[in-house]
Amino acid sequence: MWTEQQAEQVRGQEWSLAAMKSQVARYYNKKMRAHNVAVGSLVLKRDFRPKATKGKLAPKWKGPYRIQEVIGPNTFKLEHLSGKKVKMTWNAQNLRRYEVGEAGRSDYGGEVETGTSSGACL
Repeated sequence: MWTEQQAEQVRGQEWSLAAMKSQVARYYNKKMRAHNVAVGSLVLKRDFRPKATKGKLAPKWKGPYRIQEVIGPNTFKLEHLSGKKVKMTWNAQNLRRYEVGEAGRSDYGGEVETGTSSGACL
């Protein structure tokens, strides 16, 4: 059996754990931001290939791709600029807005067919 002192100590630890979880959630939510991208926006996707095969200075982003469908608040279906669908769904953390400079040339080195996008990240 537990004594009253042991029971009080356990209740204090449970409260402390709940307070800590609440504090971590507030910190996480404060850093989160809305991803204001719509169907048709141009994005780059993160390249997940191992560094050993492509080298340390290789590009970390591939694209551009067009957002085909918004599945959830942070989940998107993509398509190539030619219209071919990408099989996977992509989380917003692995996407970045595609910036277009003057005369349709991208800041990432390549021609853009149609559309414009602004902003540094999703």
